[in-house]
Amino acid sequence: AYLPDALYRARRGTTDSKAIFLTLLANGIENDPEAALGMTIEKLGQASEPVKLTLVWSDGRKLFGYRYASKGNAPTLYASGSLNHGGRALASEPLDSLTTDWTAVPENKVYTIEPGHMRRKRKAPSSERVRVTLPV
Repeated sequence: AYLPDALYRARRGTTDSKAIFLTLLANGIENDPEAALGMTIEKLGQASEPVKLTLVWSDGRKLFGYRYASKGNAPTLYASGSLNHGGRALASEPLDSLTTDWTAVPENKVYTIEPGHMRRKRKAPSSERVRVTLPV
């Protein structure tokens, strides 16, 4: 079973997104998002149909985004520059009325938006980190 009993009992509903979220929790997304994504995608890769994901989640302080496709192009995901209220956002399409400063999030990278900056990191463990500084 992919889910520990406690997470299985906490499940409400049967959608794919709920199952994927709980699997990510079981795989440790709170402590190591890249490793949790890798383990979850490995499990999803056993499906007979291609897997396409766009994920956005938060720990209450940081906002994370990730896009993936086992075949073909991953669904879109964009990171905003500073919005008119000073915040940041991740969205499947640019929200043109809020800002024109949107950047496509690369496939297979975890994007992290936190106060003062945004960074992207490879899904697989790597010593390479790319950090893009945005105005606060």
